[in-house]
Amino acid sequence: MKPRTQGADRKSRSGSLRNLTTMYPRTTICGFLLAVLLFYFQGFRSPVPRLQEIEPSSARSFRESGWKQKSDSVHELSSASEKRTDVVFFHGLRLGPAHEAHLSSWKSRSKTGEVWLMWLHEDNPSLRILAVSYDASMKKDSKNGRMDIFQVSENLLQELIMARVGKTGPVIFVGHSFGGIIAKEICRQAHLSRSLGENIPAETTLLHNLRGLFFFGVPHRGSSFTDVLEEINFEKGELVDYVKVFSKDLARLNHVFDRLCEKYEWRVAGVGESLPTLLPNGFSGVIVDEASARYRDFIMVNEDHFSICQPASRTSTSYLHLVNFIDEIHVKVRNTATDEQELPKIHVQRSVKR
Repeated sequence: MKPRTQGADRKSRSGSLRNLTTMYPRTTICGFLLAVLLFYFQGFRSPVPRLQEIEPSSARSFRESGWKQKSDSVHELSSASEKRTDVVFFHGLRLGPAHEAHLSSWKSRSKTGEVWLMWLHEDNPSLRILAVSYDASMKKDSKNGRMDIFQVSENLLQELIMARVGKTGPVIFVGHSFGGIIAKEICRQAHLSRSLGENIPAETTLLHNLRGLFFFGVPHRGSSFTDVLEEINFEKGELVDYVKVFSKDLARLNHVFDRLCEKYEWRVAGVGESLPTLLPNGFSGVIVDEASARYRDFIMVNEDHFSICQPASRTSTSYLHLVNFIDEIHVKVRNTATDEQELPKIHVQRSVKR
């Protein structure tokens, strides 16, 4: 028997994948989602880069533009003033390892492809911009996709506290897709820790200084994207089941988060995608529909699931909605400070005598 060549193995694998796709109609969302995963397994054959990949030049630009790593998961764009507002960005799930997802998720669709978070700091130097990274792989292997939402959020909460997020000023959380779920879970865990008397000063400061959350295409009520995983011999990452449609865990988180918004008077806004997400092979579909993404001060924009958080310019609708949201929070902080003759009205962490 002749040994199988590498080329033969590739052809066999491609053929098997093509056969598998015939099980699903091309016009259905299930077929679209299956194609996403099949592209991950065999790699894109078009010149379009994988969604989880970035160009080395962009990575260099990111690192050379004032960003510095504060901890394993927290990356900071330098901000001068101590009287600042911390804006923290959370990326979503990835098809593979989330290397530098805190960068690639926020790349502008302009010609330069720069990380548009810099625009916020350029327009308002009092903003300290931070982007977090975490194990967001949809595929579980020996290194990736092994942490559940509690572990991820607990780690991020502690690292944000170590980075002094919210210690001296207002905080705003911004999440794309599953990143919004992570942001809400961090809020829940901070409140739980405070209620149990664990690390009271740090959690209390963050909770009281958190002024708002902004969501880009977040599946608050789940996404059918997870359905296709049930049809494939694919070991899912620990986070995937959390965003199934009708997920009980997600419903419980939403219930708690609604109550926390009322207790701490957090403002909430977001944008949803109205365009299908296109792939190089021709499949298309909306990944997070309006019914799942709609929450509080919400608008729909003419973007797909990825371009929704990758504005092409400062005049893009999604970018302007975020800027207006930040401005409204600043106005509220100033008005509160004026009414109570305090500037600013924030909760400052103080040491506790033991």
